[in-house]
Amino acid sequence: MKSQQDIIVNNLFTMKISLEQLNELKDERFEDLCKALILKEIGPGSIIFGSGRDGGREATYSGEANYPSHTEKWNGKWIFQSKYCNTHGLVDDARSTIKGYIDSEPKSLEKYGYFKDGKCDYYIIITNVSFTGVAKKGTHDTIEEKIEKNLKKYPFKGFHYWDGVKVLSLLDANPDIKDEFFPPSNKKLAEKIDSGVQLLLDKIESIKDKPNKSSEIDAVIEQGKYLVDNYCCITAIKIFNMIKEKYWGETNEIQKYKILTSLGIGKLKCIQSEKDEGVVSEGANYLIDALDHNKEDEKALCNYAIGKQNLNNHDEAIRIAKIVLSKNEKSDIAYSIIVSSSQDNEDLNDVINKVPVQYREQPHTALAIGTVAIKKDSNDKAEEWLKKVLRGDNKKIIEGAKSLLASIYIEQAAKEKMASKISEDSKKKLLDAISMLSELWDIYSRTEMRNIRIHVFANRAFAKYLLGNIADGIKEYDIALEADPENENFIMNKANLVLHSENASLITEEIINSAKILHNKSGVSRATLLLIDLLMRSGIKKNKEEALRIAGNAIEDKVADLFVRKELLDKLLTMYLNDHRDKDAERIKNILKKDFPESIRTIINDAILTCTKEGISKGLPMLITAYSLSLKDPESNNFHILAETFFEYKIYDKAAKCYEHIVDIGKLDDRLDKMLLSLYQANYKSQLLTIMSTIRARHGLLKKYTLKESSLLFETGKKEEALNLIEQLIKVNERDLSLLLERATYLYGLERFDEVDKFLLAVIDFESLSKSEQLSLSSLYSKRKNFNQAIDIAYNLYRKNNKDLDVLNQIVGLFLLNNAEFDNYLVLDKVIYNTSVYVDWDGSEECYILEEKKGQTTISNEINADDDYEIIHELLGKRVNDDAKIGNVVGSKNLRKIKKISHKYIDAYYFAKKYLETKGYKDAKYVIGKIDENMTPEQFENTLKEAIDQLNDKGLLENKDEQDEDDDKIR
Repeated sequence: MKSQQDIIVNNLFTMKISLEQLNELKDERFEDLCKALILKEIGPGSIIFGSGRDGGREATYSGEANYPSHTEKWNGKWIFQSKYCNTHGLVDDARSTIKGYIDSEPKSLEKYGYFKDGKCDYYIIITNVSFTGVAKKGTHDTIEEKIEKNLKKYPFKGFHYWDGVKVLSLLDANPDIKDEFFPPSNKKLAEKIDSGVQLLLDKIESIKDKPNKSSEIDAVIEQGKYLVDNYCCITAIKIFNMIKEKYWGETNEIQKYKILTSLGIGKLKCIQSEKDEGVVSEGANYLIDALDHNKEDEKALCNYAIGKQNLNNHDEAIRIAKIVLSKNEKSDIAYSIIVSSSQDNEDLNDVINKVPVQYREQPHTALAIGTVAIKKDSNDKAEEWLKKVLRGDNKKIIEGAKSLLASIYIEQAAKEKMASKISEDSKKKLLDAISMLSELWDIYSRTEMRNIRIHVFANRAFAKYLLGNIADGIKEYDIALEADPENENFIMNKANLVLHSENASLITEEIINSAKILHNKSGVSRATLLLIDLLMRSGIKKNKEEALRIAGNAIEDKVADLFVRKELLDKLLTMYLNDHRDKDAERIKNILKKDFPESIRTIINDAILTCTKEGISKGLPMLITAYSLSLKDPESNNFHILAETFFEYKIYDKAAKCYEHIVDIGKLDDRLDKMLLSLYQANYKSQLLTIMSTIRARHGLLKKYTLKESSLLFETGKKEEALNLIEQLIKVNERDLSLLLERATYLYGLERFDEVDKFLLAVIDFESLSKSEQLSLSSLYSKRKNFNQAIDIAYNLYRKNNKDLDVLNQIVGLFLLNNAEFDNYLVLDKVIYNTSVYVDWDGSEECYILEEKKGQTTISNEINADDDYEIIHELLGKRVNDDAKIGNVVGSKNLRKIKKISHKYIDAYYFAKKYLETKGYKDAKYVIGKIDENMTPEQFENTLKEAIDQLNDKGLLENKDEQDEDDDKIR
């Protein structure tokens, strides 16, 4: 049962989500919400599937979970499916749609084979649509009736649904998920708080009419203290100020002490930065004044010392702390005051030795030691002491330790990123930092501390950026800026993340204007560099011109920060070089050589200008010198510029070396991807393999780069190594269809056909694959002689990409059997296995197909065959115009003349002719007219090439209206 205080806090600061807000999520976002709830409600063992065609499921789970309750636990194979319906003005229609899903979804599960394989014991469908509760006729009852029928018809053990109301209740039970999907705006939070505060103030106003004023005041003081403890300090301060104003003369000494102490603690908790000197002073003085009303109390003395400490009167703080220790030698807070009041020049060990060994690991003391260690730049020691705090059970102290510990981890990773690369240990710590900051934000985000503690959220965004999750970092800075729109650090950090994303579309006018405000406010500074980068990267001509103007004006000013001046000169030189303004570039280069003669960038710029003016032979020695110097200086931008310059002059071996270093220090971005492609096109495959193996060693199995590496290994003949890499990826992505397809392709190259066929026989949702992957799958089907599936995929692709040359060529190549495997399929010399044999049968033509499958031989399309074995051996080895003895209706043997022998898939060729004629490809018609089934393979190949060339070079389709009609006919 919730206490009265809980109810106050919940009523004040819990944001209610409506069904309308749930509807506003739209399809994909609602699906993400469902996945988050599944993970939280069912368990972290739930397997979540990505967006796209999901084969009837959003997530699966295997095992036991505390659902539907802790006593009635489901145990088995689970499947979850989300169903979003837009309910704006169409709630009844949406409810009808969901009823339809209740009937259709079990059929889909049956289609995908989940019942046959025992993969679905329990099924839960989740929707944003709310159901009505009218008896018998309402949605709940009609759906329950449908579920009962399905439970009898299909082998379910359980079938549930979560409607919109159920989803809202789950969100209330999981506020962290609610805040992620419905972050409360400052306006809504403020409105809610104002409303709640007014209720409390009205209650205080009513005390004057109560006979037992003192007990009523006590009750309100306790509620106010609870609000302070639960980060509702602004409301609490209003309450205590009102009590102080209205009833101060009627309060006793202890009540006065509690009011002043709560005001002091509340004020100090509201400190946002060092600039809040007035708030600090006010809070400290409340704590000092409170002692007058409770002079002998240990807590009152400690609070007095904390007040003095905040006013920088550390000697007095230590004196009072020692008085407390004379009364209680175990006082945790007193020791923490002595530690935190130590002098800046004191050695950390000397500070620690001020506390007896047996009391050092008390929570307040350990936190104070950790904080002092941070101030003394001893992060290792700070981490050691803060971890001691985490082992305790004081929640408030633990929160402080987590915030500090996360900051240490992020600072360390940021330093590593700037210097070289983030170590594996630091990456693990960053994940810990994100987890700790998430826990803290869950606490702060639903309280008045949301804005005051917004730095916690911003720190989490920065940690995600350091781990390479730039998109999430940008989103989180957006939320941070909503709370604190003029925060310079937030503006700078978000803009830097946008630049690192390499996505020019994210560079909006709003971001540029924010950077301009910072530049105008602080003069020529790092904000100026940021503004120039944003303007340049935007890709808009007028912005580039403005960047050039700002940089040109800035270097005329006296810039105290040498780093800023050097960067400005470098940027200006680059812009002049790009605009071919050689005289201006020469001028800036000379300034750089004069002001920064030892700068590697200066040498690089000088080399680039020399290459431009005097040729590569003159500039190359300077570039190599810059490269050698850069090896001693881990500034990654030098290597990017060097690599791009080496590429420009086709010095690929040196460019590859630059990118080996870039990868080694952990820089993976779009520029790297472009350079990898250039290396591949230049046939520098061994260097490519070195780079990609370095990526794997430094960053683990990143799918994008591991696929590139495995593909290159396969291409260079290292097929088993390629397969092994893919197998490693599949171990951590067991249901990734694109990886399974890649493995099957390698298995085919290794002639492990049984394993390929096993993959192809499975139910494959090919539409979930990319275009290139679908083309690969189509090709694999054709190579394994499954032309029906190959044609289905190719035709589906054609319908969606009818102007895509890759798709058109795939269809032509597939339908005309353009595969090396079928070199001799058109005309064969004699009958062998897997051929079609055409014989004369009383003036008409009949076809016998000889197949060999897994050691067995069969004949299909035979007429009145007495014995497959006999007919096969009668036909094998025969040639055109030979006679064959084949049985007739009465069992006698008749001589049949062999008219033609071809590959058994010749029918696909005929289908291709018909298809191309029906579709009306202009030039294909002409070429098909020249194709004859009696052509030699070489003649056919040449004709086919002519067809494809003409399709590529000329108009591909006839009248679009005719094309649509043809589509309908074929469908």
